[in-house]
Amino acid sequence: MAKLLQCTNLTELNIEGNTGPSPGRLLPFNTNKFPFLRVLFATDCGLATEDLQAIANGCPNLEKLVITDNRKVRTDGVVALAKSLHKLEVLNLLSIPKLFDPALEALAECPSLQRIYMGTLRRVTTPGLSAFACGKSASTLTRLVCTLPPPLCRRNSVMM
Repeated sequence: MAKLLQCTNLTELNIEGNTGPSPGRLLPFNTNKFPFLRVLFATDCGLATEDLQAIANGCPNLEKLVITDNRKVRTDGVVALAKSLHKLEVLNLLSIPKLFDPALEALAECPSLQRIYMGTLRRVTTPGLSAFACGKSASTLTRLVCTLPPPLCRRNSVMM
């Protein structure tokens, strides 16, 4: 993987199912910049928060990111992505179980976000959803896929 990540002219990278012994396989993004990378598919490959932070650091022009089924990803990694990837249009976070309100609040400020897939939001609260619904991305978002857990579904305080 480290050799592959020396190819800084890539425009699309698919590392789906590329499981390894430990997280951190995308840390070369911290030292190599990938200004042409627009699309990254990283489904079920053992990514963790530090990998997302490396993507945020090394891929400033990323437009589409699919990181489903990476259960070690946490809110901090999603926050790093949201704060750094200003051109991000599509984000797929399905089967990322550890997302809390700060992730939604950061994603709410993504100026180009058009489509987001988040699955079941078990750990978010009404204030986090409200922040997401009122942020910058609310004006650009055309598709939102998520499931709210029953306690939040029963409340009428958040309209999406």
